Amino acid sequence: ERRHSLNSSRLPHVLLHQLRVINDVAIDAESNNNRMLRFQDRLECSLPIESVSHDTPYQGNLFIMDWLLHTFETPAKVKFDRIFKLLIEGIQKEGEMHGDGNLHKLFDILWQVEQNASSLSETKRMTLLREACVYMYTEASFLYRETNEALRVNDKSKLETLGPFCFLLYDYIGRNSSENVSKLHRLRQTLHFKKKNALIVYRGDIVSAQKLQEYREAAGNKKKCFKWSCFVSTSTDIDKALKFGKNVLYEMDLGRDRWNDQFANISHLSVFETENETLLRPGVRFCVDIFEENWGTDRALVRIHILPSYVQRV
Repeated sequence: ERRHSLNSSRLPHVLLHQLRVINDVAIDAESNNNRMLRFQDRLECSLPIESVSHDTPYQGNLFIMDWLLHTFETPAKVKFDRIFKLLIEGIQKEGEMHGDGNLHKLFDILWQVEQNASSLSETKRMTLLREACVYMYTEASFLYRETNEALRVNDKSKLETLGPFCFLLYDYIGRNSSENVSKLHRLRQTLHFKKKNALIVYRGDIVSAQKLQEYREAAGNKKKCFKWSCFVSTSTDIDKALKFGKNVLYEMDLGRDRWNDQFANISHLSVFETENETLLRPGVRFCVDIFEENWGTDRALVRIHILPSYVQRV
């Protein structure tokens, strides 16, 4: 079993490189096929949709906030040593339950984190752990499927095993958008009405006739919102979103707000960097701007924009 000695001052890039070496990722036809299947699998997960009129005291996701309140009470009390232990125990239990043959890859990743975090400050250790969770989410394992299934149905029986992983991934996305951006800087930019660059991503899905009718009626209504309860993988490549049979193509405008804590581009932390994947937080809310019937063969185009959380607006 290979182990690597890394220079912690160069994290996270060296660590990610070593993790890719551990996973024996060769850029050949077979690995590219595996990569496409893995990414397509994340794009294929069904998206449960709720109609909502406001955000919640749980910042959009009941499962994650229930785990946080029960285990740590507040984000400020989350410390590396304890959550790292809980993360390992949860992943091991879930992996053994599902008989996942790739469980050893996840342990290799966590071993690397433990080795490199020992000489870092608490803040940097937590940053490294969050980034490792993003990397593990893109691995070929049970994690992304079981995580999203638990979030879809708010499965409280999975709080102990999947709660730590869900929280760290969720927390990465929220922190990624606002890191090093002060409230004063945000206010100055808002007063100058500085617009963000356009950021368009795509996602296909199958939705019910009833939900399609709700989209028709909600188009252009800024007071009518919908919510996705799981992590949502999106692509900047429309062809990837169109690849398999769906009855809806979402075209998402992520650049509408100057700051948004609801999504993050995770390409630089992915097992395969070329996927150019943007990941949306569980509980993300959106409004329908335009509904186009029969945009493609048996497909509707739903143009939406993602809303920042109310907490992020403060």
